[in-house]
Amino acid sequence: METDTESSSQGSVHDLPQLYTRPSSASLLRTLDRLKIKPATWGDAETASQHDEANLPRYLTGIIASSLAWIKEEDTREQIWEAASCRLSERSGRSGKSWYHIQHSMRRLTSQALPSMSRTFNIPTSAEDAVSITLREPSLTADNLGHKTWLASYLLAKQLPSLLQYIPGLQSGAQVIELGAGTGLVGIAIAAMFDVHVHLTDLPAIVPNLLANTT
Repeated sequence: METDTESSSQGSVHDLPQLYTRPSSASLLRTLDRLKIKPATWGDAETASQHDEANLPRYLTGIIASSLAWIKEEDTREQIWEAASCRLSERSGRSGKSWYHIQHSMRRLTSQALPSMSRTFNIPTSAEDAVSITLREPSLTADNLGHKTWLASYLLAKQLPSLLQYIPGLQSGAQVIELGAGTGLVGIAIAAMFDVHVHLTDLPAIVPNLLANTT
Protein backbone atom coordinates (compact mmCIF):
# COMPACT_ATOMS: atom_id res chain seq x y z
CA MET A 1 0.00 0.00 0.00
CA GLU A 2 1.42 3.39 -1.02
CA THR A 3 1.16 6.52 1.08
CA ASP A 4 1.08 9.59 -1.12
CA THR A 5 -0.87 12.24 0.71
CA GLU A 6 -0.26 15.81 1.80
CA SER A 7 -1.17 17.31 5.14
CA SER A 8 -1.65 20.90 6.23
CA SER A 9 0.35 20.19 9.40
CA GLN A 10 3.91 18.95 9.71
CA GLY A 11 4.00 15.34 8.61
CA SER A 12 6.33 12.53 9.57
CA VAL A 13 8.68 10.95 7.06
CA HIS A 14 6.82 7.74 7.87
CA ASP A 15 3.83 9.23 6.01
CA LEU A 16 5.94 9.42 2.83
CA PRO A 17 6.24 6.48 0.42
CA GLN A 18 8.53 3.94 2.08
CA LEU A 19 11.02 1.99 -0.01
CA TYR A 20 10.19 -1.36 1.61
CA THR A 21 6.70 -1.05 0.10
CA ARG A 22 8.24 -0.68 -3.37
CA PRO A 23 6.34 2.51 -4.27
CA SER A 24 5.77 3.35 -7.91
CA SER A 25 8.08 5.75 -9.71
CA ALA A 26 5.20 8.20 -10.11
CA SER A 27 4.58 8.21 -6.36
CA LEU A 28 8.26 8.84 -5.58
CA LEU A 29 8.57 11.61 -8.15
CA ARG A 30 5.41 13.35 -6.87
CA THR A 31 6.75 13.17 -3.32
CA LEU A 32 10.17 14.52 -4.29
CA ASP A 33 8.53 17.35 -6.21
CA ARG A 34 6.52 18.32 -3.11
CA LEU A 35 9.71 18.37 -1.05
CA LYS A 36 11.23 21.18 -3.12
CA ILE A 37 12.44 24.18 -1.15
CA LYS A 38 11.79 27.58 -2.71
CA PRO A 39 14.89 29.83 -2.67
CA ALA A 40 14.50 32.13 0.32
CA THR A 41 14.77 35.91 0.12
CA TRP A 42 15.23 38.21 3.11
CA GLY A 43 11.96 39.90 3.93
CA ASP A 44 9.83 36.92 2.93
CA ALA A 45 7.23 35.92 5.47
CA GLU A 46 8.38 32.82 7.29
CA THR A 47 6.23 29.73 6.87
CA ALA A 48 6.44 26.58 8.92
CA SER A 49 7.66 23.51 7.10
CA GLN A 50 5.00 20.92 6.37
CA HIS A 51 7.61 18.18 6.59
CA ASP A 52 9.75 16.58 9.28
CA GLU A 53 12.95 18.34 8.19
CA ALA A 54 15.07 16.72 10.91
CA ASN A 55 14.58 13.26 9.41
CA LEU A 56 14.22 14.12 5.72
CA PRO A 57 17.98 13.89 4.92
CA ARG A 58 17.97 10.24 6.02
CA TYR A 59 14.86 9.58 3.93
CA LEU A 60 16.45 11.22 0.87
CA THR A 61 19.80 9.49 1.23
CA GLY A 62 17.89 6.21 1.54
CA ILE A 63 16.39 6.81 -1.89
CA ILE A 64 19.78 7.78 -3.33
CA ALA A 65 21.46 4.68 -1.90
CA SER A 66 18.70 2.32 -3.05
CA SER A 67 19.03 0.36 -6.28
CA LEU A 68 15.28 0.90 -6.92
CA ALA A 69 15.41 -2.54 -8.52
CA TRP A 70 11.61 -2.85 -8.79
CA ILE A 71 11.55 0.14 -11.18
CA LYS A 72 12.51 -1.33 -14.52
CA GLU A 73 13.18 1.82 -16.54
CA GLU A 74 16.78 2.98 -16.02
CA ASP A 75 15.98 6.55 -17.11
CA THR A 76 13.22 6.74 -14.51
CA ARG A 77 15.54 5.49 -11.77
CA GLU A 78 18.09 8.12 -12.77
CA GLN A 79 15.35 10.76 -12.62
CA ILE A 80 14.40 9.70 -9.09
CA TRP A 81 18.04 9.66 -7.90
CA GLU A 82 18.62 13.09 -9.43
CA ALA A 83 15.49 14.56 -7.82
CA ALA A 84 16.39 13.13 -4.40
CA SER A 85 19.93 14.52 -4.73
CA CYS A 86 18.57 17.97 -5.57
CA ARG A 87 16.22 17.91 -2.57
CA LEU A 88 19.17 16.96 -0.36
CA SER A 89 21.30 19.75 -1.85
CA GLU A 90 18.55 22.29 -1.21
CA ARG A 91 18.80 21.46 2.47
CA SER A 92 22.58 21.80 2.53
CA GLY A 93 23.15 25.47 1.67
CA ARG A 94 24.45 27.35 -1.37
CA SER A 95 28.03 26.10 -1.46
CA GLY A 96 29.26 22.77 -2.80
CA LYS A 97 28.32 19.78 -0.72
CA SER A 98 28.55 15.99 -0.88
CA TRP A 99 25.87 13.82 -2.43
CA TYR A 100 25.66 10.33 -3.91
CA HIS A 101 25.78 10.30 -7.69
CA ILE A 102 24.45 7.18 -9.34
CA GLN A 103 25.74 6.25 -12.78
CA HIS A 104 25.55 2.87 -14.46
CA SER A 105 24.63 1.25 -11.12
CA MET A 106 27.92 2.49 -9.57
CA ARG A 107 27.31 4.80 -6.58
CA ARG A 108 30.15 7.02 -5.41
CA LEU A 109 30.45 10.07 -3.19
CA THR A 110 31.17 13.24 -5.14
CA SER A 111 30.86 17.00 -4.79
CA GLN A 112 27.98 18.96 -6.29
CA ALA A 113 26.97 22.56 -5.77
CA LEU A 114 23.35 23.56 -5.41
CA PRO A 115 22.05 24.48 -8.89
CA SER A 116 21.78 28.12 -9.89
CA MET A 117 18.69 29.96 -8.77
CA SER A 118 16.89 33.27 -9.17
CA ARG A 119 15.73 35.34 -6.21
CA THR A 120 13.53 38.44 -6.14
CA PHE A 121 14.26 41.26 -3.69
CA ASN A 122 11.74 43.98 -2.84
CA ILE A 123 13.65 47.16 -1.96
CA PRO A 124 11.57 50.03 -0.48
CA THR A 125 11.94 53.36 -2.27
CA SER A 126 9.59 55.15 0.12
CA ALA A 127 7.09 54.31 2.84
CA GLU A 128 4.55 53.32 0.17
CA ASP A 129 6.56 52.07 -2.81
CA ALA A 130 9.21 49.46 -3.52
CA VAL A 131 11.27 48.30 -6.48
CA SER A 132 11.38 44.59 -7.31
CA ILE A 133 14.77 43.26 -8.45
CA THR A 134 15.25 39.69 -9.67
CA LEU A 135 18.81 38.37 -9.63
CA ARG A 136 20.35 35.15 -10.89
CA GLU A 137 22.76 33.42 -8.52
CA PRO A 138 24.90 30.68 -10.11
CA SER A 139 26.21 27.75 -8.12
CA LEU A 140 28.96 28.69 -5.71
CA THR A 141 32.19 27.06 -6.85
CA ALA A 142 35.81 27.69 -5.85
CA ASP A 143 36.12 31.23 -4.47
CA ASN A 144 33.42 32.89 -6.60
CA LEU A 145 31.62 34.39 -3.62
CA GLY A 146 30.40 37.24 -5.82
CA HIS A 147 27.79 34.84 -7.18
CA LYS A 148 25.85 35.08 -3.93
CA THR A 149 23.64 38.00 -2.85
CA TRP A 150 24.84 38.67 0.69
CA LEU A 151 22.73 40.00 3.53
CA ALA A 152 24.92 43.12 3.81
CA SER A 153 24.01 44.20 0.26
CA TYR A 154 20.30 43.70 0.95
CA LEU A 155 20.47 45.77 4.14
CA LEU A 156 22.45 48.52 2.40
CA ALA A 157 19.98 48.63 -0.49
CA LYS A 158 17.11 49.04 1.99
CA GLN A 159 18.88 52.04 3.56
CA LEU A 160 19.53 53.88 0.28
CA PRO A 161 16.53 56.28 0.52
CA SER A 162 17.65 57.50 3.95
CA LEU A 163 21.24 57.98 2.72
CA LEU A 164 20.26 60.37 -0.07
CA GLN A 165 20.35 63.38 2.26
CA TYR A 166 24.05 62.73 2.91
CA ILE A 167 24.97 62.63 -0.81
CA PRO A 168 23.86 66.02 -2.20
CA GLY A 169 25.63 65.36 -5.52
CA LEU A 170 23.54 62.29 -6.26
CA GLN A 171 21.14 63.85 -8.76
CA SER A 172 19.45 62.56 -11.87
CA GLY A 173 22.01 61.74 -14.54
CA ALA A 174 24.94 61.50 -12.12
CA GLN A 175 27.70 58.93 -12.67
CA VAL A 176 28.16 56.29 -9.94
CA ILE A 177 30.68 53.45 -9.71
CA GLU A 178 30.34 50.40 -7.49
CA LEU A 179 33.45 48.35 -6.74
CA GLY A 180 32.84 44.65 -6.12
CA ALA A 181 29.18 44.68 -7.17
CA GLY A 182 28.67 40.91 -6.87
CA THR A 183 25.23 40.08 -8.20
CA GLY A 184 24.48 43.80 -8.58
CA LEU A 185 21.72 44.34 -6.02
CA VAL A 186 22.98 47.65 -4.57
CA GLY A 187 23.99 49.18 -7.90
CA ILE A 188 20.75 48.20 -9.62
CA ALA A 189 18.75 49.58 -6.69
CA ILE A 190 20.63 52.92 -6.89
CA ALA A 191 19.98 53.17 -10.62
CA ALA A 192 16.28 52.43 -10.16
CA MET A 193 15.77 54.80 -7.23
CA PHE A 194 17.76 57.83 -8.25
CA ASP A 195 17.79 57.72 -12.07
CA VAL A 196 21.59 57.73 -12.22
CA HIS A 197 24.07 55.89 -14.46
CA VAL A 198 25.85 53.17 -12.45
CA HIS A 199 29.09 51.45 -13.47
CA LEU A 200 29.21 47.99 -11.85
CA THR A 201 32.61 46.32 -11.47
CA ASP A 202 33.90 43.01 -10.15
CA LEU A 203 36.38 40.24 -10.90
CA PRO A 204 36.35 38.75 -14.44
CA ALA A 205 34.74 35.51 -13.26
CA ILE A 206 31.84 37.45 -11.71
CA VAL A 207 31.17 39.91 -14.55
CA PRO A 208 29.19 37.58 -16.91
CA ASN A 209 26.51 36.94 -14.28
CA LEU A 210 26.56 40.61 -13.25
CA LEU A 211 25.97 41.56 -16.87
CA ALA A 212 23.10 39.07 -17.15
CA ASN A 213 21.44 40.61 -14.08
CA THR A 214 21.51 44.08 -15.60
CA THR A 215 20.06 43.24 -19.01
